Amino acid sequence: MREHHCHAKHCNSVCPPKYLMCGMHWAMVPKDMQDEVYRTVKLRAKTIDASWAPWWRAAERAVVYVAKIDHPDHDWEPYLKMQMAVADRLERKALKPEPGTCLKCGCTDNDCSGCVERTGQSCYWADPEKTLCSACAPEAQQRRS
Repeated sequence: MREHHCHAKHCNSVCPPKYLMCGMHWAMVPKDMQDEVYRTVKLRAKTIDASWAPWWRAAERAVVYVAKIDHPDHDWEPYLKMQMAVADRLERKALKPEPGTCLKCGCTDNDCSGCVERTGQSCYWADPEKTLCSACAPEAQQRRS
């Protein structure tokens, strides 16, 4: 079985793929946010498309909620704004992004400095369309392990 890691920032705990976060971090998320993650995950199609936008918003709000507790000295608003923009793009373009730009973090063939800063290594394209980098794609992260 491939490893799936908790989506909480800087957490390396392994958890089942059906969970967004490890138990410790998920327990920090308020029940109404948890309910929204559960409700919206059921709406997603098998491939990433516009149906993922509500879940993306709910999941990233939960991730940022926990990040603000775990890392209170960091300003998480720019990250949250970027993730909400990803959800907007999913809805608006129905996942017809510009090839060569990661949907989630915005890295490109010429600049993956954000991924290097976040993960300690450069990324690679996790999909043939060059729309999701390995640092942002859960499946690619699992393959790396």
